Amino acid sequence: MKTAKQPLAVKNAAAARLRRTYVLHTGKPPDNPLKPIMERMAARAREAGWNYREMPWVHFPVLDKPHEVASLLLEFA
Repeated sequence: MKTAKQPLAVKNAAAARLRRTYVLHTGKPPDNPLKPIMERMAARAREAGWNYREMPWVHFPVLDKPHEVASLLLEFA
């Protein structure tokens, strides 16, 4: 959960100019205790102007949806 609590400091100027992307995985059950935290992170990303997408995946989709993940990464590249 450090990604939700620890600020990110980008010190490389070229890296700081790159667009950021947040993908909210919505495939978890509605009673998932982490849902409110992830939704707050998603809201912050949207407010900051990041690329944003919601996908009906569980936490680690690269295992069962590798082609969809690759397509999404290429879309944002």
